[in-house]
Amino acid sequence: MTDFETINFRAFPALNGDCLLITCKSQGQQKNILIDCGYPDTYREHLLPELRKVSWRGGQIDLFIVTHIDADHLMGAIPFLKDNNIEQFIGIEQVWHNTFRHIQPLIGINANAAVKQPVLQALIQRGYHTEKQTSGEISAHQGTTVGALILKNNYQWNTDFQGKAVSTDNGGAIYLSDQVSIFLLSPGPSELIGLARFWQQELKKYDLNISPADDQYFDDAFEMMLTWEKNMPKQPKPIYAVTTPEALLNKPFKEDTGVTNGSSIGFILEMPGKNLLLLGDAHPAVIERGLIKYQPEGTIVFDLIKLAHHGSYNNISLGLLQRTDSSIYVFSANGKHGHPDKETIAHIVCRKADFLRTLYFNYQTESSEFFNREDWKRAYHYEIAYLSVTDYTLTL
Repeated sequence: MTDFETINFRAFPALNGDCLLITCKSQGQQKNILIDCGYPDTYREHLLPELRKVSWRGGQIDLFIVTHIDADHLMGAIPFLKDNNIEQFIGIEQVWHNTFRHIQPLIGINANAAVKQPVLQALIQRGYHTEKQTSGEISAHQGTTVGALILKNNYQWNTDFQGKAVSTDNGGAIYLSDQVSIFLLSPGPSELIGLARFWQQELKKYDLNISPADDQYFDDAFEMMLTWEKNMPKQPKPIYAVTTPEALLNKPFKEDTGVTNGSSIGFILEMPGKNLLLLGDAHPAVIERGLIKYQPEGTIVFDLIKLAHHGSYNNISLGLLQRTDSSIYVFSANGKHGHPDKETIAHIVCRKADFLRTLYFNYQTESSEFFNREDWKRAYHYEIAYLSVTDYTLTL
């Protein structure tokens, strides 16, 4: 393996969020893919210095993917785009990000502009739901959203999808170069319709119906409001003595029902001889549908799997486990909300495999240390590793 046939995968410490930077090198070509930005502190402390290095070396962000509208994935993108709009310290070839303008063709209810703006302004003034996870505050006013900043700097926005939503219905394999491609698994049109219906229901609380309109009030209010959407509450932890990982396998599976997570962008990244499964916060049933299109039968062994929704048990079904496996699993989670769930890890390591699985964590958590037992690691053929040891970088 040479420097021109590698993937550098970075999973920056993003608290309970995601911030990934992937560099693909093949036959003298290099493509940089940025996936989410965590919180503002994630950007300032970890992502910004790395992006400056990329720029100094003559590189750019060839694709910036905001997987979905959720504070722990999105908030760091706001200071990043603000800074880059002023300083232009790194080029951005294209952005994938679904907002109101991309789902508006899915709905069609008339509204009076004079009525809609005060309500939308009220939503904007409420701002983002941040859970106080970062010292970098974001002001709440129109024009501060990711969508508004993309427009302000005139970035290419969803151009791989002809300006429409990033959706499995709008495109198949996407080629970043003749060596690097993306196979989109999520979201599909039904997930985006669900997002549109949720938006409608929320606005009806204000006695407001909406119509398709190219109005930045809609984009800003839509983005801010969706960060307040509550995901499925954590299920009570079963009380039992855990003497082996198998003891964790009996908890009933209940799939994530959050509409923002359902709209998350999940995909397979491919280059010659390598494939990565990158799941955002996507629902497992949606990913399973996409995998059937990608490969109708059999288990797909990836070079790396980045777990959905920070290792939540609600986002890793038995069907998904049967269709996928890897020698490398990555968990981006700091333990908040109990992520990663112990049940998720148990279901991964208890499967038979003829290779060693290594579970990489970008934080030490209760769950990671729970499984960091030499007897279990020998019996179930896995290792526990922390990305802080390798500057949060894996080279494949």
